[in-house]
Amino acid sequence: AGSNMDDRIKMTTLQSQVNAASSIILSFGCLPLITFVGKLAGNPAMGYTIVTCVAPLFLITGVALLSKAVGDRDWPRDPNAPAPKKVTVKDMVAAIFTNDQMRVYMLYQVVNQTGTYVINGMTMYYWSIVMNKLGIYSVVSGISTCAGFVFAMFIPKIGRKLGKKKSIIANFVVLVASKVVMSLFALKSIWFMAAATMLASAGMYLTMAFGVNYYLDIGEYGYYKTGKDFRTLSMSMQNIPMKIAMTLGAAIGGIILTRLNFDHFQGLYATASAAGAAGDFTYMQTAEFQTFISKFIQVYAWAPAIFAAVAIAIFIFGYKITDEDAKFYAAENAKRKAAEMAAAAEKK
Repeated sequence: AGSNMDDRIKMTTLQSQVNAASSIILSFGCLPLITFVGKLAGNPAMGYTIVTCVAPLFLITGVALLSKAVGDRDWPRDPNAPAPKKVTVKDMVAAIFTNDQMRVYMLYQVVNQTGTYVINGMTMYYWSIVMNKLGIYSVVSGISTCAGFVFAMFIPKIGRKLGKKKSIIANFVVLVASKVVMSLFALKSIWFMAAATMLASAGMYLTMAFGVNYYLDIGEYGYYKTGKDFRTLSMSMQNIPMKIAMTLGAAIGGIILTRLNFDHFQGLYATASAAGAAGDFTYMQTAEFQTFISKFIQVYAWAPAIFAAVAIAIFIFGYKITDEDAKFYAAENAKRKAAEMAAAAEKK
């Protein structure tokens, strides 16, 4: 896409649409595939193991196809361009700590994603222990991802009109609305949970039009301000907040489940499920269980929203790059890079 902002956004929008399409396959097919393979292997647990071992083959194939498609575009095509240098840990640290906007945005992402990962490990427990509807999870998940594919077709266009900053704020408003629905109605029916999930997904697609462009804007900003070109490195930073958030979220989620007396009800559910049709699920009618699921759904609904509220405050007060600024930095940096390459060619 070069420095063309519209082309950059078109590419990330297309990426979000392809991701939504592949999610449909995963949602409808993953759990049934695991179950099927487990039956063939004569051991349900082996279904997870075998599918997990085979899945990377798709990743390897995809990377091979991408590598072939990228071809010479992976490196500067100008023969006079300097050879790419190795990226060091020092460069990574510099890309973060010499760029105030990178620090703000990464902190925003860490806090925001931590809220998501707090409940990430709790999702299956809603369908199994809380609602005893695990068998229908794959269907509902598939329906939700189909809705996500539909959202990916038009909601990113709304996000593009709002711009990078307003779309994040609008996404937060939609998220809060989805959590209200979830906290009030998700224990009444799984379809309310599905509706709340789809609503949150709709809001998420407001920002998916931009994707990695937030990091690229920050890289352009840093290059313009300091003269040090960390743009490519800046784009690679998007995975770091996710890794930190996964670690923090999983730990916090586990602590919360322990405080809710989750282990006790997990044991009752496992025993009843193992007995099949003869399983005793009468514990689900007890006052103790009702208290447990009431607390569970409130945590599940509001933990991400609380983290998101803190994150959005960090973003609003700390992030200063406007869409107009991003276009200006990209255009100016393109001129600078062209001048540098011309000077290098003349020197040769």
